[in-house]
Amino acid sequence: MWQEAECLYTAGKFRGCISRAYFAFYKAAVAALVARGENIADKEPRHVQAVGRFNKLFVRSGMFPRELGRFLNDLEDLRVRADYRDQAILVEEAEEVITRGRQYLDQIHQFIETSLAPAGKQDLGKDV
Repeated sequence: MWQEAECLYTAGKFRGCISRAYFAFYKAAVAALVARGENIADKEPRHVQAVGRFNKLFVRSGMFPRELGRFLNDLEDLRVRADYRDQAILVEEAEEVITRGRQYLDQIHQFIETSLAPAGKQDLGKDV
């Protein structure tokens, strides 16, 4: 989904970019919760629940920077504007999501890989 967000940004499709970026972070948040051992029901939690749990367990605890929590909240607001309101998404807003989002998504993916890697195998997926 993140690659789709980047492609849509490059194509100037900022509403689609924001929507795809949001869902990439939603999926990453759910994956991080699972990697931490959180009990996720048979179906995925609702967006607000997953992002809220992610913020509570990872951001408020200091595992991830507070800026990531603010970014997720801002991204959720942008996604509502992009998907449900007749409001334009500015190029600067999309650019910030792509720029900052890549850094934060890399941090989350690194946490997931480290959490799931067997002891002594912290470079999971690097040679695949």
